[in-house]
Amino acid sequence: MNSYRIETPVLRIALIGGYSEKETEFKKFIKDYHKSPPSLGYSLDISDFQMSSGIDKLGRRLLTYLVKGAFSITRSELYGDTYCFEQAINAFANTYRDDINNAIDELRYIATETRTVILNQQKNQLTLERLAPNHEADIFNIQGEGKLSYKYRPNIITSHCDKIGNNDWSGQQTWKHRIKLIRDIPVDDIITHPFHFPIENFIGEDEVLVINRSIEMEIDGNNVIWL
Repeated sequence: MNSYRIETPVLRIALIGGYSEKETEFKKFIKDYHKSPPSLGYSLDISDFQMSSGIDKLGRRLLTYLVKGAFSITRSELYGDTYCFEQAINAFANTYRDDINNAIDELRYIATETRTVILNQQKNQLTLERLAPNHEADIFNIQGEGKLSYKYRPNIITSHCDKIGNNDWSGQQTWKHRIKLIRDIPVDDIITHPFHFPIENFIGEDEVLVINRSIEMEIDGNNVIWL
């Protein structure tokens, strides 16, 4: 199973956003909720499932699809003597594979073309252009000036930075470095980098920012979710 397409067994399709260690809890939640379903269909507030603060936007959507799918499977199928929970989830995933993939595509649409974000009241601009997305990282050209903060998800990524050239992260110097994000930075660890990219100097791969998925970036108070 890759990061964005669903393959069987599919109990883990929503577990890519920090769920892998919560499989037992997830099963219990589905079963408990299903024992007392609403009288008309299903009605689920995702906040009912208190998993962890690391649950991300993509994971929330996929988890919602899983829960809805579990409700779409009859009680006899889900709890019958010959039909176990895992089989029910896999059957659901096979049935709703296109719907889930479409949801993933919808959630992953962020910067297929150049995006300009207005920064603070001075109307400074930060332009991010997606260059080469893949299953590990998105590579962006970046230009503008302002303040860029990264809020790292727990158990998803850590930070390792390789500076390019002799620039540092303080003051109004051109900011040229890559960021590779791996694992284990606490959820409350926020790293802020002032930066300045003169547009006339905006060329080439030296000015490239590598951003792993499942990051929440705050640009001078404006939240931007990169999936």
